Parts: sequence; structure tokens; C-alpha cells
Amino acid sequence: MVTYILFNRNTEGERQSQQLGKELDLRKVEYELIDADSAQGISIAEMYDVLARPAVVLAGPNGAEIQKWDHYWPSASDIAYQYFL
Repeated sequence: MVTYILFNRNTEGERQSQQLGKELDLRKVEYELIDADSAQGISIAEMYDVLARPAVVLAGPNGAEIQKWDHYWPSASDIAYQYFL
């Protein structure tokens, strides 16, 4: 399972994403910080139909979407709960 955190560089969203990453580290949640404007970021946004940034997508081992947060910013606890279900 992996958590994708999509953000735009040099924005408040980037700072929020970095902080969320630190909190996820404490909870042992695997994540990737991804520039939403990079090729990988665009691909992930298209694959999971991400409509806003910053956004968080929790994907299972097979890549299937488990949870997506793109209309509000989740807490690390929200993500960890879904991650360890």
C-alpha cells in the first residue's frame, strides 16, 4: 500500500505536504511526495481523477484506489486509519 501526496511546488501546499509526510513517518505509513506538475504527478492525477491540489491518494498493492482526499486536507490519523485497516 502507498500514499501519494500531490502538491504544487513553492506553495503552501508543498509545506503542508512536507509536514504531513513527517507525521506519516511517525505512524510508519509509506508515502511519496510528488510534484503534481511532474510527469509522475500528472499520471497519478489522471489515474485517480484528482481534481484539486494538494491531494492525497491511498492506493492498495495492486494500485486500486482505497481512499482519495482532494477536497479537504486529511490528518495523518485519517490516513493511518485507512492505511492499516
